Amino acid sequence: KINGKIISNYTSVPYTRLRWYAVARGLYGEVLSKLVDKKRQEKNCQEKLLETALQHFVESVHISTIAAISYIALESTKMMWNALLPLLDTKYNRRKLIKPMSTVASYLRNLRENTDPDFLTLYYAALLGCITESKEWSLGEKVVNEAFEFMPSTHHKVLWEAKMLYLSKLGKNVLAAISNMK
Repeated sequence: KINGKIISNYTSVPYTRLRWYAVARGLYGEVLSKLVDKKRQEKNCQEKLLETALQHFVESVHISTIAAISYIALESTKMMWNALLPLLDTKYNRRKLIKPMSTVASYLRNLRENTDPDFLTLYYAALLGCITESKEWSLGEKVVNEAFEFMPSTHHKVLWEAKMLYLSKLGKNVLAAISNMK
């Protein structure tokens, strides 16, 4: 809220304030993820806290993208990664992670944020694993193609493996894609 009005597109917010909005959302997500107590809370309560934390991380990356502050976007993505790790344990949760993870991946692509390619490779491997498990081949192809746009070629192995799988599942020409490998 700004002056009592709820804003959603952030276009009227000054750049310097957007930075703090992004940081605040990231911290909000981190605090929520730290509230999880595996010994005292039921599994569904833990998952709800983590899912809410993920929403704040996604919003942090979104605001960072609007403000073109890639280092905050990357740090929020890393905090998001740490929070989502416990959610990778079930197929149901992995399916729910596809949307927030692919949204963040799209924001990182828009920023051309690739300063930590090892982390991004790990992130994309998990995202593509979730997509593959849910058999969303078209989405997988889209995500892989977006990742090729900004990931360093030294870290393309995971992307090529997924691309070949998605192309074959979609009935597309895999040989043509292999001949385009750089």
